[in-house]
Amino acid sequence: MPLSVLEEAISVFRANIFSISDRKQIPHLIYQILERELLLEEAEGLKDPTQEKRNTVEQLIGHRDQAELFEVSKRIYGGLQVVLEFMDKGVKGMLSGDLSVLLLQEI
Repeated sequence: MPLSVLEEAISVFRANIFSISDRKQIPHLIYQILERELLLEEAEGLKDPTQEKRNTVEQLIGHRDQAELFEVSKRIYGGLQVVLEFMDKGVKGMLSGDLSVLLLQEI
C-alpha cells in the first residue's frame, strides 16, 4: 500500500475512533481514500503505461471492483483496530495518537 494512503487511513482512523457513530464511518472513509488513489493510479498509468509502479492500490485489490475495494477498506480498518488494541494494552505510555506510519513500519 502506498505510504500516503496508509497515512490518510491512519489519520481518518484516529480522528473518528472515539465516537461510536463516527467509528462506523471509518471503513467508508478508507474506501473513499482507496477509490481516489486508484483513480489517480489509473490516470498516471494512462500517461506512462511503461512505468513500473510499486506499492499501488491496484496491486492491493487486484482489479477495480467496488465489493473488493470495500472489503480491503474493512480489512485495513480491522488491522488498525488490532494495532490500537496492542498499543493500549501492550506498551505502557503509548496513546492512540501515537499510531502513525512510522510506528507501523517499526513494528
